[in-house]
Amino acid sequence: MNERDKNEYHTYIRGNRKAKVILTLEGWQVDCYENSQLLKTIYAPDKSEEYAERIGNNWVDEIID
Repeated sequence: MNERDKNEYHTYIRGNRKAKVILTLEGWQVDCYENSQLLKTIYAPDKSEEYAERIGNNWVDEIID
């Protein structure tokens, strides 16, 4: 998948953490950053946008590690 097949919908930032909520051709994903480094991508292809938003919030709130 190339970058044009991805659409960033939301970005959450708190402290040194950032989460980008992205819609791809396969569904939602959340890219999770710490200190500007991508640590992981959480895939939620069969979930809603709101679900992906909660993942992003939980990442920056340090509920998810």
